[in-house]
Amino acid sequence: MIIKINPKCPEIELIKKAALSLKEGNLLIFPTDTVYGLGANGLDSKAMKKLFEIKKRVRTKPFALLIGEIDDVYKYCKNVPPLFFTLTKRLWPGAITVVLDAQDTIHREAMGIDSSVALRMPDSNVALLLLKEAGVPIAASSANFSGGCDPAGVDEIEESLRDEVALVIDGGVCKGVPSTVVDLRGGNIKILREGAITAEEINRVAM
Repeated sequence: MIIKINPKCPEIELIKKAALSLKEGNLLIFPTDTVYGLGANGLDSKAMKKLFEIKKRVRTKPFALLIGEIDDVYKYCKNVPPLFFTLTKRLWPGAITVVLDAQDTIHREAMGIDSSVALRMPDSNVALLLLKEAGVPIAASSANFSGGCDPAGVDEIEESLRDEVALVIDGGVCKGVPSTVVDLRGGNIKILREGAITAEEINRVAM
């Protein structure tokens, strides 16, 4: 089912409907500030296993967890360096995904083989309201099959993938450039993937 939502002023009843579906263990496709995401309840191990299966993604490549509040970092991460707050104060909500040491309590489906976890707070009214209403992190990746193109609009998402989820939220066109991924473990910056935010900008903010 596809539901259209106003990206600037999302209809709260539609957001609540999507949030309930997410909490019930269903997968969703939704807009972010970068590209359309394919997501599941990040606290639901069964839903996350389904996410891996549908995405056709290897288990050694975990999904990022989208969060709605910076302080949520303490729920899912440990050994959080001051650099995390220096960067996120300026760049969150936004197109930067941060890799930190994972708390032992999170599901292994959300954890890298090196016991890391990736977090992001998207600069999207739809995504942030969905996170608020659901009250859970969203394990997410681009709404494509592994190796596919990153979709900026619903019409760019393969129909066979749309058919696999309970709801597709059409919130218009996204920017179409994935987030930049940075590893901050140990208090240093290691850029794993350069995307919407440049390495130059990240280093400037960190100074």
